[in-house]
Amino acid sequence: MTPLKRIVITGSRGFIGQALVTVLSEIGEVWEIDQFTRPGERRIQANLLNPETTRDAIERVFPFDILIHLAALAHGQRPALPENMVTINTKITANVLLAVDQRCPHFIFFSSVAVYGEYGRHTPVRIDAELRPSTEYGMSKKICEEMIFNTSLPNIDILRLAPVYDGAHMTDVRKRVFPGGVPIKIKMFPPPLYSLCHITTLIRTVMELVQRGPEGRNYHNVADEKTYDQHAIANWFPGISLLFPVFLIRPLYWLARIFPGHKGYELRCLYSKLFHSNVYIT
Repeated sequence: MTPLKRIVITGSRGFIGQALVTVLSEIGEVWEIDQFTRPGERRIQANLLNPETTRDAIERVFPFDILIHLAALAHGQRPALPENMVTINTKITANVLLAVDQRCPHFIFFSSVAVYGEYGRHTPVRIDAELRPSTEYGMSKKICEEMIFNTSLPNIDILRLAPVYDGAHMTDVRKRVFPGGVPIKIKMFPPPLYSLCHITTLIRTVMELVQRGPEGRNYHNVADEKTYDQHAIANWFPGISLLFPVFLIRPLYWLARIFPGHKGYELRCLYSKLFHSNVYIT
């Protein structure tokens, strides 16, 4: 009988983490490391911003077969000053890598399509596209990817996720129907196409990687096979809708071009994210 794999998940208490714990526990011995978990059987409470507590948590579960690194501030979360999204997420990853100390047979990191940046993309976006993130979140993921690949870990899978959702977690999807928090559903004309990632797609991808085993160093775009036009997404939400020609908002794009440097680029990416198609090749 094949022995169960020992799987460690950092950041296990979030939406994605809890879904993975539930499924992976059926095929392996899953250990959770999270700042907000209650200590218990195979659950370790640890502040991963602290290198000592991170090292102690990793030592408690060593040896293991797979480490799934989820722990990070999510897009839209605001850190306490003087920290920012980049410093927090990179510190967490640096501490995990230091604690692992090259002893991890298979390292799976959850990144984001935010590493690409949306402005000027002629979709679909391939995995080898240039990385030029516009947000602190995207920049933090890009830096973490580089940190991981600069180690000597032999087996790495980087998952760049399209917006992940299920029926109870629709925040990122909702932004494409109620842009800027407007109170009425907007149906854009012509409707952009979006890549999204249902949680079952993500789980299936992780299960395949876990069961396949390590195969060197790889990047993956992770999204549903089909794309979604904005009108179809709008129909997922109740209420009346307003048909909105995209050309009416075009002056905001040209206004964003006036802003110099990174701020102007960030605004152009936000415009492109909402009003242009964003499709990623998986």
